[in-house]
Amino acid sequence: MQLAEAPADQQEAALRLPSLPDEPPANGFPILMTIAPVVVAIILFALLRTPYVLMFAILGPVLGTANVIDQRIGRRRRRKRATAEFEAAVAIAEADIAAAHARLRARRRIEHPLASDLVAGAHRVEPGIVVGTTSVRSGLRTEGSGTDARSRELVEQAARLESAPHAIECSKVRVCGPRVEVAGAVRALLVQLLYERRSARLSLTGELSGGIAAELRAAGVEISPRARAEVQIEAHHAEPGAWPEAPYAAELADPAATEPASGTDAVVQILIEPSGESVLIDSSGRRLRMQCDSLSAAELASWLPGVVVAQRERSRASRRLPTSCELADLVPAVAAESPTPVGLGANFLLGADGPSTVDLVRHGPHALIGGTTGSGKSELLIAWAAALAASYTSDECTLLCLDFKGGATFDAISNLPHCVGVVTDLDDDEAARVGLSLRAEVRRRELALRDLGVRDIADLEPGVVPRLVVMVDEFQALVEAHPELQDVFSDVGARGRSLGIHMVLCTQRPTGAFREQLLANAAIRLCLRVEQPSDSHTLLGAPDAAELNRELRGRALIKIGGDEAEEVQVAVARPALIQELATREETRRSDANLPAVRRPWHPPLPTSLSPHALGHDRIPVGIAYALADVPERQQQPVISLDRPGQHLFVSGMAESGKSGVLRAIAAGARASGSTVIDLGAEAETAWDALKRLLRGGTGAWTIVLVDDVDLLEQQFDDEHRAEWLEGLQRLLRTGARLGMSVVLTARRVSGSMQKLRGLCGDSLYLAAPSRQEWILQGGEPGDWQERLNPGRGRLGRLLVQVAEVAEPAAECLEVATAATGPAAVAGPAAVAGPAAVSAAAAASTVTAASVSMARWLPFNVPETGLVVVGRRLGPVRAALTDDGHEFGQVPSPAAARTGELDLALGKRVIVGELDQWNAAYGALPKYAEQLAVLAVGLTPGEWRSTFRGDALYPALDDSHTRALLRLPDGSVRRVQLLDGRPIGIERRPE
Repeated sequence: MQLAEAPADQQEAALRLPSLPDEPPANGFPILMTIAPVVVAIILFALLRTPYVLMFAILGPVLGTANVIDQRIGRRRRRKRATAEFEAAVAIAEADIAAAHARLRARRRIEHPLASDLVAGAHRVEPGIVVGTTSVRSGLRTEGSGTDARSRELVEQAARLESAPHAIECSKVRVCGPRVEVAGAVRALLVQLLYERRSARLSLTGELSGGIAAELRAAGVEISPRARAEVQIEAHHAEPGAWPEAPYAAELADPAATEPASGTDAVVQILIEPSGESVLIDSSGRRLRMQCDSLSAAELASWLPGVVVAQRERSRASRRLPTSCELADLVPAVAAESPTPVGLGANFLLGADGPSTVDLVRHGPHALIGGTTGSGKSELLIAWAAALAASYTSDECTLLCLDFKGGATFDAISNLPHCVGVVTDLDDDEAARVGLSLRAEVRRRELALRDLGVRDIADLEPGVVPRLVVMVDEFQALVEAHPELQDVFSDVGARGRSLGIHMVLCTQRPTGAFREQLLANAAIRLCLRVEQPSDSHTLLGAPDAAELNRELRGRALIKIGGDEAEEVQVAVARPALIQELATREETRRSDANLPAVRRPWHPPLPTSLSPHALGHDRIPVGIAYALADVPERQQQPVISLDRPGQHLFVSGMAESGKSGVLRAIAAGARASGSTVIDLGAEAETAWDALKRLLRGGTGAWTIVLVDDVDLLEQQFDDEHRAEWLEGLQRLLRTGARLGMSVVLTARRVSGSMQKLRGLCGDSLYLAAPSRQEWILQGGEPGDWQERLNPGRGRLGRLLVQVAEVAEPAAECLEVATAATGPAAVAGPAAVAGPAAVSAAAAASTVTAASVSMARWLPFNVPETGLVVVGRRLGPVRAALTDDGHEFGQVPSPAAARTGELDLALGKRVIVGELDQWNAAYGALPKYAEQLAVLAVGLTPGEWRSTFRGDALYPALDDSHTRALLRLPDGSVRRVQLLDGRPIGIERRPE
């Protein structure tokens, strides 16, 4: 007989089984014992020479033979005693096995009661109908078993549990066999199939169904046509020896099938043999030998009155239910002034006896809804929400709605004051934000109840802490898009009752959509029409919802706890009614001067943030520039620079909003009365500004802005870049002491930029072109998004949106004379001087006044003379010649060695290439002690070797348009060149 598998039963201790002791091997003949007396006798005869001693030789064989006989007798006695002990242990073990089997059968009978048990009042614990008893694996654990046949028989006996109930899932059964046995089996099956749904429509067919049908009709049970039946039983006759194998040949053609067919529509067959044993055959062809359950006619008759009552009630309910109803006829016209202290009831369903109240507090705390497309799920959610709004104020009940099937379900109730948010699948990652906010809401309510000194929201007066109802349309799509929300909803399902958080979760296919934890905490089950009986089984424990009339939109079955499922009609909430409810609640809040309803979550960060939204006027200390999103704490705090020495490094690709960050911080600094210094985008201005900043602050909090620092550093040569970066790092390290905060932006973070970022306390990561680039610039891999709005980024792990500040009008801080071009200013007029400036004014908009008023003054040769050193000095020499200056000679090497130098040049000018001055070693430093030196085209290395002891000269934007003028006091000023001619000298810094 085939054994059905059963899981190991951990409630039974391991059974200690005896093992037959091994029989010791027989001892051999004692040869030494036999030989030893013979040897002793021979030795004595040799010594004593007397024949009497030879008599001792006879003792050896005698003693050896006696020893062998004695061992055999003792071994036989021990074997008999061990066998008796083993048989006694086997009897004890068999009794223990029988007792354990009896306990296991009793437990299985409790979980899966037989038909006689159900008639006697037992309750079914596990789903499935019991068709009979069979042998199953007991799951008992054994220890100490031997390898002999009797021990192996004990192990098999312990592992095999006889007469265990066998349960299956089905609603259609065919029974074939002798007349009497079939009748008893059909009665038992009737009880099993109708136990959980006594009102189900029953079909009874087959040549042996007449007698049973007469019994049912006599008791008042209605038998339906087979096409409309939900439970079907066929009863066929077969005489002994004439088994009808042919009708089942096609169904048993697959002997390799090892698993039963899924679903409840498959026909299960039971063949009852003349011996009384039966064979269970599922639709896949798998066979199981068992003992079919049976019930007498008297037992069935005593149980049928409950079926009659249920069928009549179902018939009356179907006749009384309308095809549609209006919510306005079910809800109160005015909200109750003294609501029920404990309860959240809503009248949106019409039952056979009138409105059916669904209370999320008394019946819930959570509800699950199933229904196929077009069955009326959205109308049900809208009606439920409107019914709650009609019975409770927004101080007592609020609604949070998540729509993941297109985004239009909750539009009808979005204007209700009770509705604190509507999130759809079109809102990107808003569902994930709401999930985090729900976790925060759970923590917030726990703290609130603790502060109020209660453990349950039911202990508070209505309105102190409003109850929150979370409605989700298409829950399965939501958790598929955001799997992490499964844990959130499971957590809320477990703790929501005492905290006043209730969930109404709706889906098309309930099977597999809800975790066991959710199913265990959702006592309210509403099922509209579904396509698969398994979906109805998931919610209601019966396939009835699959049989609902598809033409009746809004027709549903409701099951609360362990009650019977009741057929109801969902009311329709008209827009006019919802608008009336919204107006009524808005008027109430306005008349009572109540604040806005608290939302358990904040709306997403705006794509464009106004500076006024940061509330500069409400922040006495700090420079606000962005808004952060912290849904796990239900906060959207303002992000600001709070103190001197707090630096910010901003990285992002082009058009990511880096410059916008600087503008926002500059606007915030102006609003707070701080000083703003922009180092600019040119090497000269950035160099000079940094040098001035390192000399000390102004006393006020100063904000230093550096845009695209990685591009700016590339404008410097190697020596100037190293010194400028070292100065910038020193400014970052000493910012707190100097009263400064530095804000840097860069497109890429590599090399020296990593050192700068390391000295900044905060890092803001804006949009990056790829995930790899995002990671390289320092962002967390999980935070990368393919598309980020300008100004949207991560401050560490915090999502922020920077305020959008309009770009200010350009101000002329410097006149770029190179823009005029050589055609505008040419010839002798290019040489700076009063005459040259007048000539330039005639041909260009660049005037002497504009030059003098801006950064540059006209260039003139000093009264004491001028020394020129460099390369490609032809244009300089030509300009000075045209200006009428006299020229001296570069000293010879001999004169340089002897020191015979004429340092009194007057208005003369000495022009020499760098090689000439190098040949006259030592001459140029002596001239530099008393005369101005114009250096053209010198590299930093050449400058240091020429003017030993001098600091590195200021950075230049372009060595072709700039020269350097070293004064006798060691100070250096830039000179502006036009086509190689000096035309302007930089103003002395104030």
